[in-house]
Amino acid sequence: MEKVLADAGAPAGAVFARIGSGAALATVRAEHEEFVGSHTVWGVPTFIAGDRAVFVRLMDRAPTGSVPEGSIRSIERVVDLLTGWAELNEFKHTTIPR
Repeated sequence: MEKVLADAGAPAGAVFARIGSGAALATVRAEHEEFVGSHTVWGVPTFIAGDRAVFVRLMDRAPTGSVPEGSIRSIERVVDLLTGWAELNEFKHTTIPR
């Protein structure tokens, strides 16, 4: 993990110090509780834009090392539905074709 953080330009020592002290977990807990109260967040992943929040379950995950374009496109589609089509409340397949 230290190499991944360093390669991304993050200060690995500072990151591990925050994890070890419990500060990182405290931040995650506080932010989660804030959005439970403000947006009725109940699951992950939840996308939030302004006063809207939506729980999303995507069916495919990009394999490790793959190019990010497909994942980026999926996230952009979710955000576009969340911010651009307020009339959509729920959309769920009745079966999964697998």
